[in-house]
Amino acid sequence: MMNTRIGQYLSSHPFLALTVLLFSVMAALPIGLFLTFALVTIIMSVVAFVFFEAFLLFVGGLTLLCVLSGLAFFSLIVSCILNAFYITISNILNHYSPRLTKQGKVRGKESECETSNMKEMQ
Repeated sequence: MMNTRIGQYLSSHPFLALTVLLFSVMAALPIGLFLTFALVTIIMSVVAFVFFEAFLLFVGGLTLLCVLSGLAFFSLIVSCILNAFYITISNILNHYSPRLTKQGKVRGKESECETSNMKEMQ
């Protein structure tokens, strides 16, 4: 180090060399404290960010769970209501007009018979 230009200059100026040495020694503690503070701050920021991110994911997942539970409950209720309407309407139709359903079945069978008779004739 003494072979460099700065080393040769400091060896020829001892008062300046002592000043640089004292400044370096006395500045080591504040610089070390600042670097420790910066390192601790960065670590705390990273840890806090991870915890905050985990908290946000937890809140988001809980919200999603609540929404999906609500949708499942809503679809269950709507399905029950629609099934009740379907059963009620089909029972009313069967009770008050059984001819409509029987005629539909008979018409379907007649049309099948007619098509089979037409095939035999050809």
